[in-house]
Amino acid sequence: MEKKEFVDWLSDKWKYPTKGAELLFNKYLAAAPEIKERLNDLFHAGSCSPFEIRGFSIASLMEGHHMNAIAALFTLDWLLREPEKAEKSLHKGHDFIK
Repeated sequence: MEKKEFVDWLSDKWKYPTKGAELLFNKYLAAAPEIKERLNDLFHAGSCSPFEIRGFSIASLMEGHHMNAIAALFTLDWLLREPEKAEKSLHKGHDFIK
């Protein structure tokens, strides 16, 4: 996927600011193959196959951590690269403002 189409897709469909979308493109380039595959599927088909790492899935991150599919996929990539650090952070929780 080319940078412009990735950034435009994140900006238009997912409402990411352009600068944030550009940063995510660099993360996309460095992502694990199974994460890139799912991001490509999401881009081309609008959906992707389920994926789970260390008990976390796209669906569980979306539901339990209020992430969109993009954030969930990049979080799963983090879990692949730095499993202990990522898992500790996810179990620690987060503040949620309503």
